[in-house]
Amino acid sequence: MNKTTNWIVGIIIIAVVIWFGFLNKETEPVSIEPIKIGVILPLSGDYAFFGESERDAINLAFKETEANVEVIFEDDGFDAKKAVSAYHKLTSVDNVDILINADSIAFPAIYPLIKQDEILTFQIFESSSRFKDTVFQVMPHSYALFSKLGEISDSKYDTVALVYGSGEFLVKDADYFKKMMPENKIVYEIMLGSNSDYRTEVLKLLAEKPEATTLFLSVADGIKFLKALEDQKGNTDIDLICDANIEMSIGQYIEAVGSDIFEDCFSTNLPNQMTDDFKLKFEQEYGNEPIFSADYAYDIALIISDLIKQPKSDWLDIAQNISLSGASGIVKFDEMGTRLPASETHIFKDGEFILYEE
Repeated sequence: MNKTTNWIVGIIIIAVVIWFGFLNKETEPVSIEPIKIGVILPLSGDYAFFGESERDAINLAFKETEANVEVIFEDDGFDAKKAVSAYHKLTSVDNVDILINADSIAFPAIYPLIKQDEILTFQIFESSSRFKDTVFQVMPHSYALFSKLGEISDSKYDTVALVYGSGEFLVKDADYFKKMMPENKIVYEIMLGSNSDYRTEVLKLLAEKPEATTLFLSVADGIKFLKALEDQKGNTDIDLICDANIEMSIGQYIEAVGSDIFEDCFSTNLPNQMTDDFKLKFEQEYGNEPIFSADYAYDIALIISDLIKQPKSDWLDIAQNISLSGASGIVKFDEMGTRLPASETHIFKDGEFILYEE
């Protein structure tokens, strides 16, 4: 054998020895760090019942999928300032990879931070982000509900009072409503805050003699407004124009002011497409029924469970092209990352909102 042949034989022998050594050696498990998911929910305050149900739904989905995640929940109490603090903790201290946020009231405050950090974010309620960014809204576009409500009110009433809150999403609700109402039909308009003089504003409203009034307000402010209206309207007959926000919190309203004031109140809301399978699984796990939006939260967790199986660099593209048959129906986003709109009309009858059939 010449030198070259000896070298080749030697290399082959070494390679064979290494290969057999590798085969005979026990394979050590590869340690993979869990993906960190930060979740900002209203776990205290007037809307805690939403946050609690959403939290349970998220935990249920990740348990079922056995996803390799660490979920960190933060409470914003339906307060924008608390949401910003929660965001900073999740991104700067916990270093989360993905964010889930619930509140429409919190979103405008944290959106500049989301945009700056370019963190993949799944928003449960209306996000107001209509740009191609890192935000995906799992609730169908809901402002269109208020255009529909304006259209119904235009056909039903000659004069309307427009009452709404100062939160960004409430102002937008009012704007969409106004687009479908002739200007001369809105005889009184007021934006109310928590510190407003409700009694004085109600007196001004009643002086204009509208046939109906909106109340696009938070629960606390809505209750204050209705109490002032009940105290001062006397024999005046004035209808209420309800909305999806009232529907979702109707139990609190009834407890505070009774149900009679809402009788025949029209509303527009998203269709309830929550699957029976999800309801059953949720009830078996927690002993109570999931409320509206729990199915959205569940579907977000399902999307993330699939997403994290792929390289992080592909997450945005995968999310944009997702088509999931989930607990809330088919989840599919438009080109801006917002779920496509849907609506149906409801009416309050005998203590509850039911589907209105023309």
